[in-house]
Amino acid sequence: MRRSADIDALQQVLSAALGSREPVCSLARLGRDADAFAALDPAVLERPTLVGGGSPYHPTSPVPAPHTLDELARRADELNVAQILVPNVRRSDDTGALRAAGLVPLATQSECVVRLPGEVDEVLRARVGAGRLHDLRRHHHAVSCDITWERIPLTELDGNPWAKDAFVELHRRRTERHGGQQNLYNADALDALAHGALADRTEMLVRRSEKTVVQAGLITTSHNGRGLYYLTQATDHDDPAARNNLHVATLYELYCHARRSGLEWVHLGRGTPIACARSEPICSSPSTTGCGPPASPPRLPRERNRRCRSSRLPPSRAYRSRARPASARCRGSTRSTCPATPVRSWAPRPSIPTSIWQSWPTPTSVRSRRCPAMTVSMR
Repeated sequence: MRRSADIDALQQVLSAALGSREPVCSLARLGRDADAFAALDPAVLERPTLVGGGSPYHPTSPVPAPHTLDELARRADELNVAQILVPNVRRSDDTGALRAAGLVPLATQSECVVRLPGEVDEVLRARVGAGRLHDLRRHHHAVSCDITWERIPLTELDGNPWAKDAFVELHRRRTERHGGQQNLYNADALDALAHGALADRTEMLVRRSEKTVVQAGLITTSHNGRGLYYLTQATDHDDPAARNNLHVATLYELYCHARRSGLEWVHLGRGTPIACARSEPICSSPSTTGCGPPASPPRLPRERNRRCRSSRLPPSRAYRSRARPASARCRGSTRSTCPATPVRSWAPRPSIPTSIWQSWPTPTSVRSRRCPAMTVSMR
């Protein structure tokens, strides 16, 4: 997802979601990390912002080359846009080019990668213990008896309009629950993704209770075939079938699918280690989770004869941002006449050699062209 071809494809998806030729919108419409930007200057949220060098869909983006940053600045001038946002750059990357272009880091959340060096059950047993693993497996079996597990290649989405409609509706409702910011997975965005360069590597994950879709998401295989990106997921929380930690059962099955496919890792997106802990796939009791005895193998629509021998962990995600005061035109380094405003120190990347997931801050950068105000640089 860090290749230029993937970046260009997801930039086109973002433009389709925004309904514009260029990926320009306010930071408030993007929703994520709005609080971090507002802490700098509330006006930053409402200024038109050109998103470049990545997109909100990317778990992480590489640092754009200097000539790419120059091109972004030129496009911002032509569009009369006050800010430039380079989202989700890892702290460990060399950010010299971004700083030289006047971008300032704003630390936000972390990305989470689940490593699968062996069988899923063995990995989880070492991580959460045998008791919790047993509860997780019971919960997964109980859920699988009533809810399907279906993967639809995005290249076949036109032949499955019911799945497309359910996906769009669930993501619309999710957006409304989270404050009504821009829905980045609307029908236009999904069409752009289904007919773009990533379509061959992307599948829609659908879970149905009887004929009702209760959960829909997207998974994309990495270009080298070694891992899986869990791009998005939306759940119908009003459906009784989705109330008992359905996301936990889905993640478990996703880990099993990745392991069966010979993949080495699953990227769960952005989030904090605390969020990971809260999502830990453990069934606390039958009354709250619907757990039942694992009397028979789960009946999975497309993998009916395969026994799931593993379990899974909670998702986490990662992001990082950079922000600085808005200046008339800060084209030099952050030491120029428009000084940068440090937001937060970037936490050192934790060393967890034996853990299943590792998280580290990912920067986001934004640059503003008006010196009097606040400029935000996201990486």
